[in-house]
Amino acid sequence: MPRNKSTKSTVKPSLYTGLSVLGVLSSVTLASPAFAAIATFDNFSEGFSGTTLTDAGVTFFDLDQGLSELLPYTFSIDSTTEDYLGSSFSPPNYLTFGSFASGADAAFGRFSSMGITTGDVESSVSLDLFSQLFYPSNTILTLEALQGGSLVASTSASLSDFEVVGSSDLRQQTLSIRGLEFDELRLSASGTDEDSVAFIGVDNVRISVPEPTSVFGVLVLGALGAGSAFRRKHKSVE
Repeated sequence: MPRNKSTKSTVKPSLYTGLSVLGVLSSVTLASPAFAAIATFDNFSEGFSGTTLTDAGVTFFDLDQGLSELLPYTFSIDSTTEDYLGSSFSPPNYLTFGSFASGADAAFGRFSSMGITTGDVESSVSLDLFSQLFYPSNTILTLEALQGGSLVASTSASLSDFEVVGSSDLRQQTLSIRGLEFDELRLSASGTDEDSVAFIGVDNVRISVPEPTSVFGVLVLGALGAGSAFRRKHKSVE
């Protein structure tokens, strides 16, 4: 007997529409995009900025410059150009410590350590460091990630291994940590040169905060799949 063409479709067009719309919504939800906080320091005026500084939700605190007689230590904002610091620099500003150079001239302040946080649980971080190297140095910059006060990851680079900016004596390096959860960061200098401190600037501090996957998206996909299978099975029995 010839097949009735009207029975070929096992899923109604309206159900296809529902699948398409809800499927898109579910896939967007399940993707769980992370919010990226990027501190570029470009909304500040050049000059001293106090003992703590917050930019784009990222707070910098507990600065140590290794000079106890100068407590409390202050963060500074310095301005210069991309021609001076290179393409990894996002003009006009960067973060430095206890000093700055007026105008387009750049200064790198004395640095021992500082804390960084968004006040939330974070999943990745990267930051750009700048310095000036006049002689071989064994100074090391280390970025540590902590969770509840305990160290969960760290990365470091020797100042001597920083990348050369153009043909100058300026150096640049990016430090990054990814793929785990932490609630605080610590950047520090160590070594035997210059009393275990470094003279640096910091720019483009990027921190990603994970968002939870929506249970609704999982339930929608499961319900739609079960409903579609039921309709196909029911139609084949008719």
